[in-house]
Amino acid sequence: MQLDPAISNPAVEEKRLDDGKWPNLTFILGHAASLDLASQTLSLSTGQSISFDRLCVATGARPVKLLGVTPELAGQILTLRDTDSVEKLAANLERARSVALIGNGGIALELVHALHTLDITWIVKHAHIADAFFDIDAADFLLDILRARRCAAASHARKARGEAAAGRLVIEAHSSVRSVRPGALPGSSTIPPATRTGLELELSSGKRVAADVAVAALGVVPNTEWVSGALERGPTGGILVNDRLESVSALGRVWAAGDACDLSVLEARPPDGSQWFQMRLWTQARSQGILAAHAMAGVDEETGASMAFELFTHVTSFAGHKVVLLGRYNAQGLDDEPAEDIRSYCRTSPPDDQGRGGTFVRLLLRKDRVEGAVLIGDTELEEAVEHLILDRLVVGHLMPGLLDPDAELDHVFD
Repeated sequence: MQLDPAISNPAVEEKRLDDGKWPNLTFILGHAASLDLASQTLSLSTGQSISFDRLCVATGARPVKLLGVTPELAGQILTLRDTDSVEKLAANLERARSVALIGNGGIALELVHALHTLDITWIVKHAHIADAFFDIDAADFLLDILRARRCAAASHARKARGEAAAGRLVIEAHSSVRSVRPGALPGSSTIPPATRTGLELELSSGKRVAADVAVAALGVVPNTEWVSGALERGPTGGILVNDRLESVSALGRVWAAGDACDLSVLEARPPDGSQWFQMRLWTQARSQGILAAHAMAGVDEETGASMAFELFTHVTSFAGHKVVLLGRYNAQGLDDEPAEDIRSYCRTSPPDDQGRGGTFVRLLLRKDRVEGAVLIGDTELEEAVEHLILDRLVVGHLMPGLLDPDAELDHVFD
């Protein structure tokens, strides 16, 4: 879905490698084991070696797993990687009644929405939910939607099936999991006695949580250990690359894109130079893959490279609401700026009692210029706010009136 020339929400479709659409490509099923730059060979775990002139590393990332889990309990702790797996997970949890959810990113947020009929204890290490994406105001807006939808869904379920209880949502903030052990299942469990094992999670706060199953959605780390010693890696563990996505250790020979790369060199630029930062998302992986392919093919893409890293944009959906994130929407990279130079303005229209409708708009200003924005719901402000950020217009004197629902942002550019 293309919302704007610079803002899109790509659709991802799985395809078989042998469907014959790419006759010029050879596919090899295997795992990369090591890299030898001197001989320009890639070794696979099968023992096979592949010579190359140019190499692109797009090995992605792997999910962070919960530490301290014994092998016998590993099967009861599900680890999530992307939002596409949420619905499949929901189907696998049909017999469970209670879930312990560990993590505070977009996957965890979407999981709470998907499992609205279950009792969920949500364990987050931050002060509020979805800290990876939102400040507390936006998080509270989404939490109101989640609670309203869970109540509405539970009410519908009780009428349809005669159930006596609704799914509860308990948030354990400022908490992490200290240990996991077998334990008695909660009284609400519907898992057959013969297959019951149950889990008991001890939290850093000292509390103990009983659940049928635990789900870890703790983020990802770059899948790049196999290049250790051959290519320099950045602070996040990804392969350190320049703005052409070339490995700084092997210019003109090795490129990296998506979750496997580290663009901290670009993030170190002054805030006035760019409203872009790296966040391991589908949208960034797609644009980086295209840029790396062009660079490897020798296509002159200086303009394309500069545009790819000009503005952070991400379109997704949380709790059934469209979410558009633009620029340094959560003050990323602005920690050293004087506090008096940073201002935030919000506008909220609440959802109904079913959790439907409602919008949230937040603009972040630095020195009276818009640096970033969070748009939740059908705001229809994506293009106008994008122009405000890129054109570096001084609009501080127009705030907060600029967020009035009757204000026409397009007139700012006249």
